[in-house]
Amino acid sequence: GVHFLAGEDPGLIAQRAIRVNVSDLVAKGAQPWGYLLHLSVPANTADDFGPAFAAGLARDHETYGLQLFGGDTTVVPETAPLSLSITMLGQAPDREPLLRSGAEDGDVIFVSGNIGDAALGLLVARGDTMPDIGAEHLAALEQGYRLPKPPVGLQPAISKHASAAMDISDGLVGDLERLCAASGVSARLTAAKVPMSEAVKAAIEADPSLLKVALTGGDDYQSLIVVPLDESIAFARDALATG
Repeated sequence: GVHFLAGEDPGLIAQRAIRVNVSDLVAKGAQPWGYLLHLSVPANTADDFGPAFAAGLARDHETYGLQLFGGDTTVVPETAPLSLSITMLGQAPDREPLLRSGAEDGDVIFVSGNIGDAALGLLVARGDTMPDIGAEHLAALEQGYRLPKPPVGLQPAISKHASAAMDISDGLVGDLERLCAASGVSARLTAAKVPMSEAVKAAIEADPSLLKVALTGGDDYQSLIVVPLDESIAFARDALATG
């Protein structure tokens, strides 16, 4: 009911929990390695929850080369919510830690992928009113919310070129504001230059008020990367080489 919808597929809950943590490490230029998991399960949880949840973990172990180091599993009263917490560890390159506070005047702002799919996808998943943009677009938005795709493979380019970076979990505008506050700078963002999927563009064309939702809504789990101007072309070239 907070970071995933009540009644969500157990396998997707597991994969989402892994991926939102992978996203943090990618944005720091680090390679995800393994994790600790705490899982609290209400006493009336169906018997088939465990196998489906474990299968979701296994899928992303294979996708990201992860291992589960341990943690804790508890049964809580029926009135308590299902909850889980992951602490993920990774290996950073041999350099100073990449912080939010390194951005400087004149740096160039990059994002690693499309913005807004998850924020609009949450509206679809909750059954909120959405413009009629076609079933295919609506399904793509919902999938963007349910199963984020952090930009694994971009770590070497981030580590080599970035002056500051963080993952986009609370919306592009809000997270850019946090990075700027940590760095003591301000930023200029041109909405028309923000990369967006065809589904998001179609929704905004049908209802322009959804532009604000796309730019400020959460759950993108892309990387927000700030690069010195003289490194920006080399960074873009290295990033494009990874897709």
